[in-house]
Amino acid sequence: MGSAVQRGGLLRRHRRTAARRPQRRPLRPRLRRAGVMNATATWTLPPRPASVPRARHAVRAQLLAWGLPHSSETAELLVSELVTNAVRHARGPIRLRLSLTGALLRCEVEDASPDLPHLRTARHDDESSRGLQLVEAIASGWGSTRTGRGKRVWFDLPLPQQSGDGPLLEAQAC
Repeated sequence: MGSAVQRGGLLRRHRRTAARRPQRRPLRPRLRRAGVMNATATWTLPPRPASVPRARHAVRAQLLAWGLPHSSETAELLVSELVTNAVRHARGPIRLRLSLTGALLRCEVEDASPDLPHLRTARHDDESSRGLQLVEAIASGWGSTRTGRGKRVWFDLPLPQQSGDGPLLEAQAC
């Protein structure tokens, strides 16, 4: 497409070509419908209550960037429970990690406490002790393990099948 400029009574045509335009690179990976997607995102959070909404926001933004908006609410809820436990029971920085492998999303929360969590039976008037029950009820699997610096608590969520050519599986940098 061209543009016309009139200078001194002369009409000059200028052509814009694609070669003159700067190439733009997207900041996020785009998902394709083939192969197996392996992607990871990690954040370090301070051990403060304000880290819980920050973790939810980070999970939502990352899942949207990966093209997985339908998994966001469930992952946000369960990550919120694990980060809340880390804030309440541990000291030191909290590490949040999302990993996507094929049709499975794994969320991990690491903290400096070596004490592994365990399911508790909450009485109807208890104000806490329901987070891991929620994780167990919703996630396809969960667990915890000691690390060299504390512990890691994780859960898995299967990703919903996408309509169209099949599930979103492989990342492609554009």
